[in-house]
Amino acid sequence: MHRQLLITLTTIVILVFANTTATAQNSERDNLKGIGPLDLIIEDLQPDLERGQLTRAMLQTVVEDRLHQSDIALSKTADPYIYLNVNSFAINKDFYAYSIDLHVNASVMLAETGQVTVATIWSVAALGRVSSTRLPTIINDVINQVDKLANDYVAVNPIQP
Repeated sequence: MHRQLLITLTTIVILVFANTTATAQNSERDNLKGIGPLDLIIEDLQPDLERGQLTRAMLQTVVEDRLHQSDIALSKTADPYIYLNVNSFAINKDFYAYSIDLHVNASVMLAETGQVTVATIWSVAALGRVSSTRLPTIINDVINQVDKLANDYVAVNPIQP
């Protein structure tokens, strides 16, 4: 009982934070102006997801296809880069909680020191819960997050005819 209450309260706190991140996305849109092509880095998935038929290769293909549909150019040698991390943990034997973090990171120069560092210039996050038999459906939430990026990118980098 206490564990379920703790999980519920933690989820609520994380959802509030995720909503704040999504709201901040609107002010980050302008950071995407004039950048590109972009590299794509996808973190390795946890073994439970791979066993549940959601693979890093699937994510790579879907994300690349989605970005291509929006005419967002990708290059393995580009800076800035898109970073995708999908995490999960078993709530019990039947359900998993998961998080999706999607960022655009770029090299930036600090005004005070002139030092170059990597910073997140755009980000969005999502949380969810899914049954262990439906782990591959997490990809739908990944697509939703990639679509948010694509929409913001195209809004400040209109496709030239």
